[in-house]
Amino acid sequence: MRLYQFLKDRFYLCKNEVESFNIEHNVKVNGIPGKWLSYILKPNDIVEVDGQVVEVITKKKIYLLLNKPVGITCTNDRKVSNNIRDFLNYPIRIFTVGRLDKDSCGLIVLTNDGQMFNKVLDKNTHVEKEYLLIVDHPINDVFINLMSKGVPILGKVTKPCIVKAVGLCSFKIILKEGMNRQIRRMCKYFGYKVLHLERIRIGNIVDSDLEVGKYRELRSEEVDYLLNNEN
Repeated sequence: MRLYQFLKDRFYLCKNEVESFNIEHNVKVNGIPGKWLSYILKPNDIVEVDGQVVEVITKKKIYLLLNKPVGITCTNDRKVSNNIRDFLNYPIRIFTVGRLDKDSCGLIVLTNDGQMFNKVLDKNTHVEKEYLLIVDHPINDVFINLMSKGVPILGKVTKPCIVKAVGLCSFKIILKEGMNRQIRRMCKYFGYKVLHLERIRIGNIVDSDLEVGKYRELRSEEVDYLLNNEN
């Protein structure tokens, strides 16, 4: 990334503001002021603005697990209110691996590693995702059976999945696909409204101790699983 683009993105500048910002805020790269805006930032370059280090440019791969709260949208678009980028305010640009809709909560992975992004979302990889749901009226064996066999939504039938009742109005569901608002649409097909939808597992990744709104780094075995899973 060129210094021009870095400053523009990092400080939300317009095109005609970058040059004056570079001068007025004494931007330095590796302690050297007045770098050309066309300079291509390299791994381990240190960028300072007004005497403060704002970022160490690195190619280190970042893997985070966030317990996303309800109300946060999985987008880096700052024009969208309550976007996940502003919510995390993480110093390095990362993106979500898949999505959880705004009204849902639970575990989601964020990374700057395109390989993981493609691997987890590859339709042939089939990383399991498990969810806990509460619906607006009691479920029964017929509902569980029909949900697990596949439901016609969005012009196709969902793949067979695992559904287990855990309470009068609650159940768990394990999917190997991720159509738009899939679980909500499946429930709606049978006349149920989802009151609570929480992702509680991604592959081998579970963390009941991770507080809502908090994140942690993925452990090495969790990263290895997501990058190497074939089932």
